[in-house]
Amino acid sequence: MGAGEIITAPFYHKDGVQCAFFLIEIVPGSIIDVFDEATSGAEILQKGKEIIKNLVPWRFDVFENAELADNNFLRGSLTAVVRKPVLQLGASAILEMGDTVILNDPIVGQGGNNAIKMADAYARSILEHGTAAFDAHWMDKTFEAFWDYSKYVNHFSDIFLLPPAPHVAEILGEAS
Repeated sequence: MGAGEIITAPFYHKDGVQCAFFLIEIVPGSIIDVFDEATSGAEILQKGKEIIKNLVPWRFDVFENAELADNNFLRGSLTAVVRKPVLQLGASAILEMGDTVILNDPIVGQGGNNAIKMADAYARSILEHGTAAFDAHWMDKTFEAFWDYSKYVNHFSDIFLLPPAPHVAEILGEAS
């Protein structure tokens, strides 16, 4: 259908109560892109229930009586992007990291993992560099070395945002 993903899984509320999260990843302009006017958690939950009822009615019984925990909700959007890693502030160069440089869609949870691995790669590069100048050239080189790893992480995330390749759809069909 190409409309997006609906993901739910159990977790524990801060008070220790078991509950579930409900995440809808939307392809802009698709039939489930209906949340722009929602201004409260209740409205978002209601629209989410309508999507489930209309598109996957065989699962609606699981969501029919869902309620918000503490009125917690998040609505937003992002565009995955890879930026230049070095910021020049006058004569000083700053090596950026994490989401300021590589912003992945959260669909497969790679952003936090990637930021931690980036911090480790940067730290190792700093230690290996010794007392030499930490100039923009070194910063670019350090980022490029990390990007040699991270480009595959980005591609992995991107795969989940696109319709599955025929062989993937076949495997999932057989598994079901």
